[in-house]
Amino acid sequence: MKTSVKRLIQIVSIFLVCQSALASETDNFTRRNLEVDAQEWLNLQMNEAIQNAVQKADPNVPYSVHKILFKSLGGVFWAKIEKWSDNPVSPAEQVQFEESIFRDVGHFKGTSSFIRRLVKFKSYYSPGIYRMGDTVFGADKLGHFLQLGYSMYLADGQKRKPEFKDVRPLFARFADVISGDAKFRKQLQSKGLDLAYEYSHFQENGEWGLKGPMARSWADMAANVEGYKFWSELTGGSDPYVKKGADGRWVQVKKFDWGRYVTPAWDEAVNHTDYDERFHDQVVKRSKEAMEKSGYTLPSIQSIYDKYGLDTNQVFNNQCSKIFVF
Repeated sequence: MKTSVKRLIQIVSIFLVCQSALASETDNFTRRNLEVDAQEWLNLQMNEAIQNAVQKADPNVPYSVHKILFKSLGGVFWAKIEKWSDNPVSPAEQVQFEESIFRDVGHFKGTSSFIRRLVKFKSYYSPGIYRMGDTVFGADKLGHFLQLGYSMYLADGQKRKPEFKDVRPLFARFADVISGDAKFRKQLQSKGLDLAYEYSHFQENGEWGLKGPMARSWADMAANVEGYKFWSELTGGSDPYVKKGADGRWVQVKKFDWGRYVTPAWDEAVNHTDYDERFHDQVVKRSKEAMEKSGYTLPSIQSIYDKYGLDTNQVFNNQCSKIFVF
């Protein structure tokens, strides 16, 4: 193969891999009175995915359940689980960019890398949103939960067990090199939840946040940490979802419920995002307009403090309560 052709393939591959590190931004302000509570439907989808992984998993292959589940719901670009919102029977609703709180800032571009300087903010926008109780969150949070939560589970696992297996596809691992995640994981000294918190802040201050989509999403951090907990509980811990049965095969012994993980911390209208200073004021202005126009009452933040206690400030931007008081 000619050198020029190889070089072209390398450039295209790097571009595609970099795209896999793109985060998404959603609008949780413009439309909050979603008709259908999504919890039952989302629970059904997740339990079907877990059951499918259990049925296909090889009991003699370590992390087989994890690998099949990640393959079915994760991805190289955006996680497949985020596409649930495109299902015609999904309870998700779509807030198009042109009606969103970001409609004035779509032309801004990132500043960190060649690829980021090519990608406009509009390209990071994800229209799908769900409602669970009073909490409204973007379909992207499911991707953070599933895909980035796994990254933190992987980092913790590799520190505890040298033989810990990375079940993700090759391109996803290569994306970690481009984004700096691979290097950061090697430098981590913390473990457990402390590791998940530290890793989340690294991502949102870097390529997954301020340097990429130009937004540090605290709600993304909350979803990441909850995803870490899920992967840690899938086949491990004192109360796993899946374990070996009497015949040596994997069996799901506990139903999954999104209610264990989703709190108002996943809701950007409650857990305020820090935006690039070039367009922070425009987005906050549109957010206030949307809230004033709709007259929505936001959910209580007490459940966030109840869940995280002294660690609340790791996933919750409490400045939001000062910004959105009318």
